[in-house]
Amino acid sequence: MKSIATYAALFAVVSLPLWASLLDSGDREPLVNEATVKEALASQTPSRLPGSDELEFFRARRLERDDDVVAARRIAAAHLMRFQAYGRDEDLAGAESTLESLLALRPTDADLWSRRAQIHLSRHEFQRALDAAQHAVDLAPPAERELHRLRLFDALFALGRYDEAERLLELPSDRKAFSYRVREARLRDRLGDVETARDLMRESLRLAEAYAQPSTVLAWNHVELGHFEYHSGNPDGAVTHYREALRIAPGYPAALEGLGWIAYGMDGDAEKADSLFTRALENGGHQDLRLALAELALFRGDSTRAYDQVGRLATLAARDMSSRRLLSEPLALALSDTETEAALLLSRENLAERRTAESLAVHGWVLHQLGDKEGARTLFDEAVGWGTPQPMVFYLAGRHAAEAGERDKARRWLREARDGSAELGPRRASQVQALLESL
Repeated sequence: MKSIATYAALFAVVSLPLWASLLDSGDREPLVNEATVKEALASQTPSRLPGSDELEFFRARRLERDDDVVAARRIAAAHLMRFQAYGRDEDLAGAESTLESLLALRPTDADLWSRRAQIHLSRHEFQRALDAAQHAVDLAPPAERELHRLRLFDALFALGRYDEAERLLELPSDRKAFSYRVREARLRDRLGDVETARDLMRESLRLAEAYAQPSTVLAWNHVELGHFEYHSGNPDGAVTHYREALRIAPGYPAALEGLGWIAYGMDGDAEKADSLFTRALENGGHQDLRLALAELALFRGDSTRAYDQVGRLATLAARDMSSRRLLSEPLALALSDTETEAALLLSRENLAERRTAESLAVHGWVLHQLGDKEGARTLFDEAVGWGTPQPMVFYLAGRHAAEAGERDKARRWLREARDGSAELGPRRASQVQALLESL
C-alpha cells in the first residue's frame, strides 16, 4: 500500500454543497437524540465480560481432566458467543484452539465441524467454511442432519450461492425453531420481503427470551431486529431495540453502530454519528467503520483525521491475509476512484472468495473506473439479478448505468437506491437524487 498522502484525492468528491443537502428531518425530534447518545456512550464494555464465570468454571474442570469433552465444548461455545458480541480476536482464537484439541480427540463429531465452519465464516474463509459445514452434514446422524444443514445455509449464503441456500431452507420439518427463524428472516430480507423478515425476527426474540438465552444472544437478537425494523420503515423501533441491546450487553458495538447509522442516515447528524461509530470501534466494531469516520471528519474540516482513518484501514489490510480478507471489499471501494490498480487487486481477490451481490458490485465499479464498461455491465446485471440487494449495490449499478448512457436501467436502479437512502448516508443519497433529476 502507498503512503497515507496518496489517499487525499479519495475525498475530493466530498464537497460541502453535497453534504449540505443532508436528508431533511423537518421539524421532528431527532431519532437519536442527545439523551440517547449520552446513554449509549455511558454504556461501557464491562471489565468482566459476559461468559467469564462459565469460562473460568470449565477451564478449571479441564485442568483437572484434560479429556473433559463437555467442558471443552462449553469453553468453545462461550468464546464464540462472546466474539459474536464484542469481536475480540482472543475469543475467536480461544474457540479455535479449543476446537482443534477436541477434533484431535473426536474427528467424526459433526457438531465440532459445524463450529469450525462458524469460525471460518468469522474469518471470511468462505470455501473452508463450506467444506467444514458440508462435512458436518455428512457426519451427522439422521436425526441431527437438519440442524447442521442450517450451518451449510450460512456458508452458501455468505458465498452468494443464494438459490442453493434458499433450497436448503425448504427442507427442515421444524420451521418454528429459533435457529431456523433467524435464517429465514435473513433470506426474506434478501428477497425484499422486509415485513416478513421483521416478523420472523420478532418471533425469534420471543423464543430467545422464553428459553432464557444468554445475555449476548438476547442482545444480538435485539440488534438484528433493530436492523429489520429500520429496513421496514420503523426507525423508532430500531432505536428502541439498539438501546435495549446496550442495556443487556453494555458497550455492545453492533448496537452503537446501529444508532450511529440512524443518526447519520436519518437525522443527518455527523457529530453524533462520529461519537457512536468511534465508540463502536473502540469496543470491537467492524473496522470498515473507519471509512464512514473519514467522511464525517472531512465534513467537519479535519482532513488529518480523515486520511488517518483510511490509512489505518489500509495498514490493517496489509498486516496479514486474515485482515486482508476481512477488509478487501470496503477498501477496494474506497480506493476505486484514485488507487484503481490497488482497488482492482483487492476486489478481484474478494470476488474470487465469494460471488455475492456486494462483491460483484464492488468489482464492477472498479472495472467501470478502469474503463471496462462491458465487464462492469455484466457484473452489475448479475449483482442485481437475485432478490433485493443492499442499496449500495443499486447505487453503484445506477451510477454505472447513468454514465454508460443506459438511462432506463439507471432510473430503475437509482430509484431502488433512493428507497434505501437512509442506509446510504446523506452524501450518497444526495448524489442519487441529483442523478435522477439529470436523467
